[in-house]
Amino acid sequence: MKKRSSGTKNEAKKKPNGDRSRKGERSKCCGADDKSNRRRNSIRQKNKGKPKHSRKTKEDSRSAEEAKEKEKEKEKKKEKDADKKKEKDKDKDKDKEKKKSRRKKNGISRMHPPSPSPANEPPKPPPLQPQEKLRFDNDKKLAMGLKFTVKDMEVTVLKLLGSGGFGDVYLVEDQKQSRYAMKTEYDRVGSASRMKMEVKAYDKINKAKKANAGCGSRLLSFFGSGAVENLKFFLMSLVGPSVEDLIVKYEICYGTALRLSIECFDGIVDLHNCGFVHRDIKPENYSIGLNEERRKVYLVDLGMVVRVIDDKEKGPLTSKYDFIGTQLYAPRTSHLGNVQTRRDDLESWLYSCVDIFAPNKLPWSREHDRHKILELKEEFFRNPPKDALSQMPSQFEDILKKIDSIGIHEKPDYKALHELLEQAAKDEEIDFDEPFEWEMGEAKKNGFGGDKKKPEDEPDCENTQMSVLMQQPNNDAAAKAIAL
Repeated sequence: MKKRSSGTKNEAKKKPNGDRSRKGERSKCCGADDKSNRRRNSIRQKNKGKPKHSRKTKEDSRSAEEAKEKEKEKEKKKEKDADKKKEKDKDKDKDKEKKKSRRKKNGISRMHPPSPSPANEPPKPPPLQPQEKLRFDNDKKLAMGLKFTVKDMEVTVLKLLGSGGFGDVYLVEDQKQSRYAMKTEYDRVGSASRMKMEVKAYDKINKAKKANAGCGSRLLSFFGSGAVENLKFFLMSLVGPSVEDLIVKYEICYGTALRLSIECFDGIVDLHNCGFVHRDIKPENYSIGLNEERRKVYLVDLGMVVRVIDDKEKGPLTSKYDFIGTQLYAPRTSHLGNVQTRRDDLESWLYSCVDIFAPNKLPWSREHDRHKILELKEEFFRNPPKDALSQMPSQFEDILKKIDSIGIHEKPDYKALHELLEQAAKDEEIDFDEPFEWEMGEAKKNGFGGDKKKPEDEPDCENTQMSVLMQQPNNDAAAKAIAL
C-alpha cells in the first residue's frame, strides 16, 4: 500500500509559506494604520484651541434670530426706562427749585426750620400707666381712683353710679377730663354673662353709625371694652335720668307723654335697623340725653338683645328660657316661652305708652300670676280697655290693631306706625322744641293721668335693673338716677 506521508509533507511545506505571506500583509496594514494615525494627530495638534464647528440646522438659525430680536427689545426697553427716569429727575429738580424759591421768599432756611410756638402746640397726653390690680372698698365695690386702660385711653373711677343684679355702673373720667359711664360685670362666665352680647351689639351699632351718620341716633355710643382678672367692663356715653324716674317725679302734660312715646318708638326702630331685638322694652330702659341732647330719648341696657330673625327656618321657635322681660311690659310671646321678634318689642312699647299716658291703668298692673297676666294681655287686644285708651290719642287704636296683625318674623311697617304718631302730634299741635317739665326744675308729686306708683311686691324680671346716677342737663356737678 502506498503511504500518504508525502502528501502530508507537501502540505506541511506549503503551510509555512502561506503563513509568511499573511504576516507580511499584516505588517503592511500596520504600517498604513500608523501613517493615518500620525496624520490625525498632526491635524489635532493644528486645530488645538480653535472652536469646533457644529452643523447648524434651520431651527438653530431661527432660534438665534429670535434671541437677537429679544435682545434688541430689551435694549429698547432699557432706553425707554432710562428716558422716563430722566424725565422724573427733571420734574423733581423743578419741584426742588420751586420749594427753594418759596423758602427764599418767605425767609425760611432749610437748615433752621421755624420752631413751632408752644402756645399753638396741643398738649400731649401723659403716657399710659400699666393696668392696676383690682382694689375694692368695704362694700365690695371698686375703689375710687382706680385706673383702667381701654384702647389708647386711660380712665379713672370717680364714683359708683348704681348697682344691679348683673353688675355695677361707675362714673369715670379720661385724661382729657371727658366723662363716661363704665358698666362692669364681676365673676360671671358663659351663659351667666350678659356683657358679651351687649358688647357685640354696641360694637355693631358703632360700625353702623360710622357707615351711616343718621343710623342709631337714639342708641348710646361705645368706647371700648376690657377685662381685668375676673372683672369685665366697657365704656359707653353718659346720659341723663330714665323716663320711668322722670314720669314718677314730675307731673307731665299730654304733649310730653306723646313726645316720649314717639322718641321711644324711634329708639326701637334704630335698634331693629342695626339687626337686634331688645326683649325688655319699658320706661326704665329709656334715658334722657344731656345738654344739647336733653330733648332726645335713648334706648339703653342691651344686655338681653338677640339678633333679628327674618326667616322662621333660620331660627328656633321656642326660647331656652321660660320667661324673659318684665311681667308688666313683657309681650305675650314671652309668656308662651317662644322666641321674641321685632313685633314683640313693639307690643312692649305699646304697654309702656299706656303706662306713660295712664299710669297704673294696665289691667294686669296688680296681678302676679303669669298665666293670668297672659290671659289679660290677650283680652287687651281682643277688647281694648276704654278707660286707658280714652286718655291717649285716638290713633293708638289703629296702632294697636297694626301691631297685633304683624306676623312672627314679618318686618313691621314702621313708616305707617310713625305716620299715625305724627298725625296725633299734628292734631294736638305738639311743639317738639318746647322744654320738658324736668327742664323747668320744679318737681311735683302727681304724674300725668294719676299717681304713678309701682306695687311694692311687683316681681322683677330676670335682669334686675340698676339705677345709675348721671349728671343733670346744663349742670356738670349735679347727678341723677338712670335705669340701665
